[in-house]
Amino acid sequence: MRWVVIAGAAAVVLATALLAVELLLRRWIDSSSDGDRRAEHHTHGALGVSAYKLPAEMIATRDSAFSALQWHELGQYRRSGLMSPERWSLPGRSQPLNRLSATDFEGQEFSVRSRERTTTDLPPQPQGEVLCLGGSTTFCFEVADRRTWASVLQRRLNERGGRPLRVRNLGIGGTPGLERIHTYRLAMQPQAGDVAVFLFGDNDSGWKMYGSRSGMYFKHLPRVVRLLLDGSRVSELAAWIYGEVAPRYLQRLAVEMAETTITAAEEAAAWARARGAHVLFVLQPHIFTLAHPDDWDKRIIAHTARDLPILLQAAYTRYRRWIETSDIAVSATHIFDRESPSPYMGDWSHVNTRGNELIGEFVCSELEARGMLGPMERGVVR
Repeated sequence: MRWVVIAGAAAVVLATALLAVELLLRRWIDSSSDGDRRAEHHTHGALGVSAYKLPAEMIATRDSAFSALQWHELGQYRRSGLMSPERWSLPGRSQPLNRLSATDFEGQEFSVRSRERTTTDLPPQPQGEVLCLGGSTTFCFEVADRRTWASVLQRRLNERGGRPLRVRNLGIGGTPGLERIHTYRLAMQPQAGDVAVFLFGDNDSGWKMYGSRSGMYFKHLPRVVRLLLDGSRVSELAAWIYGEVAPRYLQRLAVEMAETTITAAEEAAAWARARGAHVLFVLQPHIFTLAHPDDWDKRIIAHTARDLPILLQAAYTRYRRWIETSDIAVSATHIFDRESPSPYMGDWSHVNTRGNELIGEFVCSELEARGMLGPMERGVVR
């Protein structure tokens, strides 16, 4: 009986101490004059999801080519329910793939046709294709059809001359590169001389599967980490403990995701090479790769989940090592470093018209430098 009383008293003391710590943490955060620090703290476990959303009129200040009409049409597309990808499998294949709805959406500046975001300025009689595969940063919700990096690439190819190539935008929002690689190998039929460009990295650092709560990565986390992650939404103490113990697991998940993606990329390259086609994997920039973030960028960073840069840094470190020795991959993480202001509009990954222009030009120059486009037409100056 005595030990029961002692144990009960100890439990009460422990609970009181934990409650006191919780209240002190809440008071410290509520009384903090640093709004950015408070916002960062409260998005601690919201993996990959920015809590900071900008209205259209503020986004317009970051992009001189921003169109209210395009934004309105994007809203219509979102409300139509067509934005969410369909899951499908080829007969005899168990690997599920993503694709857009078969229903077309026709707007003046935003359109989707035949399950693809519209690429403008297509050549009348193409003799090959350049497939642009990626997630939302390839689909490019934020800009009009002619300002996606796929459309920019199409115009640069047209100016270059030589064999006319048709650029196709096969980006699907939220889709990781691993799925786009599977789609390329299972559903595409590249011909000799065709090119596939994979813009990857943002969705390929582990957070998509971890943050969804349904992927294998979240299921493989230690139970205590999962409980702390769930508890961090309501408890400051749980959030603090989570922030101390979670990084090592997040880094492991990110590297595991990177290794899986790299293996699939190498297999896709061999598969394409056997058909006389080319592939190029472009490691994309994001706000955490900026050499000199400005005040706008810092504000976005402060309102982005703290888990995210841990995952991105670990995965990108592995991707960069791969790129150093690979002939099928290149890093574009530096291409925004000299831009002022930066092209990021309202979150850590999506960019404005200028950002898409730089990506399209970078991809074109890399394809040409690797001899993937064929000879340039004589007399044509880029």
